[in-house]
Amino acid sequence: MKLLMEPIEVQAAAQKPTGFRWRGRWYRVREISQEWSYRGRWWTDPDLRGERRRYYRVVASRETGGGSWRAGGTSGAGGEHPGAAGFEIFEREGQWVLSRLLD
Repeated sequence: MKLLMEPIEVQAAAQKPTGFRWRGRWYRVREISQEWSYRGRWWTDPDLRGERRRYYRVVASRETGGGSWRAGGTSGAGGEHPGAAGFEIFEREGQWVLSRLLD
């Protein structure tokens, strides 16, 4: 697992990611394997009160026009989607971040 914390542009349907642009390349979300909310340590930091992040663990592949490209990790990261890799992304106050590239 590699920590990235890079801003990304996301396409969504029904408030769930369907694709994203990372480092100038588009990735298509093949599967959302997990989804959860995080509110931060609001009890220790008053600045975090009201903050809410919506996390998604996704399997995605790069759109190349002629197939897909493996972003990294092992063959297990893409699961039943050969040529795909696992990513963790989150949305906070309308901004999307690619937080992790999964092995």
